Amino acid sequence: MDESHQYYTEAYQLIVELPNKTKSDNELLIDLLMKWALVFYYQGEFGRLTDLFEEHLDIAKTLDGKSRYGMFRAWLGFALLCRNRIKDSYEYLMEALEIGEQLNDQKLIGYTCTWLPWTCAYYGLLDEAINYGERAQEISRVYPSDQYIYFKSLGGMALATYLKGDKQRLFEIGKKLVDFGRKQSNIRSQSMGHGFIGGAYALEGNLQAAVENGEKGVGIAADPFYAEYGRGLLGRFYLSNNQIEKAEKSLCRSLQFGEEFRIEILVAASQVFLGVIKIARGHMISGLKLLKKGQRTCAEGHMICERGLIDRFSGGSPYLQLPKFVGIPLEHFRQVYPLIPVAGSAL
Repeated sequence: MDESHQYYTEAYQLIVELPNKTKSDNELLIDLLMKWALVFYYQGEFGRLTDLFEEHLDIAKTLDGKSRYGMFRAWLGFALLCRNRIKDSYEYLMEALEIGEQLNDQKLIGYTCTWLPWTCAYYGLLDEAINYGERAQEISRVYPSDQYIYFKSLGGMALATYLKGDKQRLFEIGKKLVDFGRKQSNIRSQSMGHGFIGGAYALEGNLQAAVENGEKGVGIAADPFYAEYGRGLLGRFYLSNNQIEKAEKSLCRSLQFGEEFRIEILVAASQVFLGVIKIARGHMISGLKLLKKGQRTCAEGHMICERGLIDRFSGGSPYLQLPKFVGIPLEHFRQVYPLIPVAGSAL
C-alpha cells in the first residue's frame, strides 16, 4: 500500500504541475484520483481522500462524458459517509445514481447502489438501504468478475438488517458473505461476514458467540480500514459480554485510528461506548461527557443509525438504562447527573 501511495503521489504531482493543462490532462487527473481512491479507502485515509476529491470536483464536472463525473461524485459520496457527513453522502450518491440512470450506465448504477445501502442505513432509511442493495445484487450478475459490487452491497444490506433487528436474515447474509469470501478467496467479504454473524448472535443474546465471530472477522482482515471498522463492532460485543478491559482496548484503537485518518463515523461510535466504559468504572462525569460528545457528533453528521444502536444497546434512553447496565444504583447516578432526560427525549 505504501508503494502504491508513492506511485500515485508522484503521478499526481506530475499532472497537477503541468503548465496549461489540456482537457486530456484533466481527464487523466480525474481517472488517476479514482484509481488512487481504492488505496486511500483500504488504508482508511478518508480525510485525504475527501480533501483531494472536493478540491478537484469542479474539474470533474467540466469534462466530457458524464459517466466519469458520476463515478467521481459517487466515490466522493461514499467517502463522505466515513467522514460522518451522512446527508451530504446521500445527496452526492443520489445525484450520481440519477446520472447513471440518465445514461443507462449499469456500472455507475451498480457502484452507486453498492454504496447507497451503507449511507441509507446510517441515515436511518433501512428499507431504502435494502432496496438499493438488492438492485446492486442484480447488477452484480452482469459483472461477475467485479466481486466488489456483490459483497459490498450485501454488507450494506447486512447493516440495515442488523439495525432492523432481523437476526435470522442477518445470519443468512453473514453466511453468504463468508461463503462467497471463501469460494472467491476474498478476505474482505469473509471478514465482514464474520462481523455480521457476530451481530446476529448479539441480537439473539448469545454474546460469547458474537465475540468469537467478531474476533474472527478482525483477525483475518488484511486492510486497516476493514480491521478497525470490525474492531469497533467487536468492542461493543465485548462490552455487552461484560469484558470491559477488552472492550476498552478495542474501542480505544478504533478511536485512535478514526482520529488519525479523520474517519468520524468511527470516532463518534467509539466515544459513545468508551463513555459507557468510563461510567462502568465509576467515572460518571467524564463518562457522560464523552458519551454526550459522541452523541453530538452523531447528530451533527445526521448519523441516525448510531442513535438506534445506542438505544438497542442500552434498552431505550441511554441515560436511564446505562446505570442498570453497568450495575450502578440509579439513586447514586442521579446525584452525579441530576438532569436525566426522560425516555424518548431529544439528545
